[in-house]
Amino acid sequence: MLESVGHTVTEMALSSADAMAFAQTGYPDPALISINLREGRGTGIDLARDLLEQYGVPSLFVSGQLSKARRNRDAALGYLGAYRRYWTVSRSPGT
Repeated sequence: MLESVGHTVTEMALSSADAMAFAQTGYPDPALISINLREGRGTGIDLARDLLEQYGVPSLFVSGQLSKARRNRDAALGYLGAYRRYWTVSRSPGT
């Protein structure tokens, strides 16, 4: 989907460790992150914070958990989320 509108997908990480290792290359900008990764519930939020703090990589949450995304908007630029049948795009305050 992203490539069809002109974006380049550089890597798809299967774990937080893979994502952090890839971030060292300096390429991801931004990272699209699910809130719940394979490692457990809410681990995508921790990953978003780590990417921003350690490498300056901004993130965008891609999740149906809109309330959790809103509560953690300090960790990401915003979110793409499914609400019923509609997609919502939101940016964090100040962006």
